[in-house]
Order: sequence, then C-alpha cells, then structure tokens
Amino acid sequence: MTVSSPVEIYTRSTCAPCKMMKAYMTNKNIDYIEKDVDSDPSLIEKVVELSGRMMVPVTVVGEKVISGFNIGALVSALEGTSVDAPIDPSDALACEGCQ
Repeated sequence: MTVSSPVEIYTRSTCAPCKMMKAYMTNKNIDYIEKDVDSDPSLIEKVVELSGRMMVPVTVVGEKVISGFNIGALVSALEGTSVDAPIDPSDALACEGCQ
C-alpha cells in the first residue's frame, strides 16, 4: 500500500500497543518511520506537542495525529492521503496506548 505522506510512529520498546501498530502497518505493507522515544528521549517533547500528553503510540499521517492503537482513526487518516488499495473495515479495532 502506498501513502502519499510519510507515516511516523512514535513508540517505546516496552509498549504492547506500539508493537501492535507496527505489526498492523507491516501486515498491510504500509511504510512508516519509527521514532523510538526510548532511544531518543528528546522525542518525548514532540509526543506531548502532538498528542497533548505522554502517551504512545502516536501515529502521524500527513496532518492527522492518532493517539494509541486506534485502527479506525488510522484507516480514516490513510483514506484521506491517497491510499492506492482499500483497507478492510473489519480491521478497525481499537486499544488504548500506554503511558
């Protein structure tokens, strides 16, 4: 699947919802850039700026920011950014991110 804007995912290594988001993206062949706040603590400020709190995963698709593992919000964001293949709506599962 090709997306016109780069997708960024802010993560932590111990975060189960982060792993779920990365697995979902990989399974759907959606390229993403991972930004691990454990490896680069300066990214914490960016996470708070984007989401209003320290919670991961935070996924950025173009101008849209998705907090937590929220497939419904991700599908909506991807559909608004020139996705070249449909996303199955049955994949729309949600799980809160970890703080």
